[in-house]
Amino acid sequence: MSDSFRIILTFILAAAFFFIHSYSSSYFTNLNRKKYFWLSFSGGISVSYVFIHIFPELSSAQNEISKIENPLLDFFDYHIYLISLIGFILFYGLESSAKISRAKNIRYNNKDYAEKNVFLVHIVTFAIYNFLIGYFLLHREAPGTKSLIFYFAAMATHIMVNDYSLRNHFKHLYMSSGRWILSAAVFLGWMSGIFFDVPKMFLAIMFAFIAGGMILNIIKEELPDERQSKFLGFATGCLVYSVLLLIID
Repeated sequence: MSDSFRIILTFILAAAFFFIHSYSSSYFTNLNRKKYFWLSFSGGISVSYVFIHIFPELSSAQNEISKIENPLLDFFDYHIYLISLIGFILFYGLESSAKISRAKNIRYNNKDYAEKNVFLVHIVTFAIYNFLIGYFLLHREAPGTKSLIFYFAAMATHIMVNDYSLRNHFKHLYMSSGRWILSAAVFLGWMSGIFFDVPKMFLAIMFAFIAGGMILNIIKEELPDERQSKFLGFATGCLVYSVLLLIID
């Protein structure tokens, strides 16, 4: 794939990310059985991508980083996976803070959304997260058009799930400004990818962080009963995307 074609193609995909993050909230505003199915289906695709595609790449990156002679790196036998765990814990903390803040705001202010200070922390964190998603359109562990298409499909569905969750927590705060900030963050990440190429070790670290965040952000939407998630949709998404990854990859 030539550089010019790669930039044009990834620009189109970055624009698609922008559109999805900006407008998928409108589709999932009033959920019915069909929409719950597709939301869970999207989660299944993202999770299968993490387990079948990202984790093997992290394992390869772990082997490469293990060859680097550095006392700090030697201290962590599985530091790449620790980064994934950090991403998981970070987003778990964000989710907990949003739930606590929302419950507090309902109790004391009769407002069914999390407080503004919690919203700002979420937006900053997810903006960094989305920036990395956009950056990886141009820089991934596995290059090539096929890898790019699989990456786009997994992240597009993942963005839809994140978008639903953030709108659910922050209501008008997210709809009026948050979604536009996060949409722009993806595009800025893609633009940065044109001008900056980080070392492979840092690439693996960023990818590991995204993997941990993806797992938490998907699972948190699938497990609680009040989400009305659909196991059939989730399992179908996992199965379909896993088969495609194994056949085509």
